[in-house]
Amino acid sequence: MSARLVIEFSDNRSLIAVDSSLRPDNIKFPRGMKFSQRKKNNRLTISIEMDSGPKQLETLISTLDELVSHVYSATKTLEKAENL
Repeated sequence: MSARLVIEFSDNRSLIAVDSSLRPDNIKFPRGMKFSQRKKNNRLTISIEMDSGPKQLETLISTLDELVSHVYSATKTLEKAENL
């Protein structure tokens, strides 16, 4: 089972900031989960692959939810910082 999250940014500076903010959290995944994070052409692509099963599906959904939450927080922080 796999999922891919693609986020497009309006500028490379924001892409680099969000990519950097996510990297420290993206370590020590559950057994059977593979994770990759790449940036290209103002897009951040996060791919997750994992073994299939009901518990694994819940883990995948939780992981995606957490990633979206972190991306949202990082982009809101950047917006606020730009308005100072």
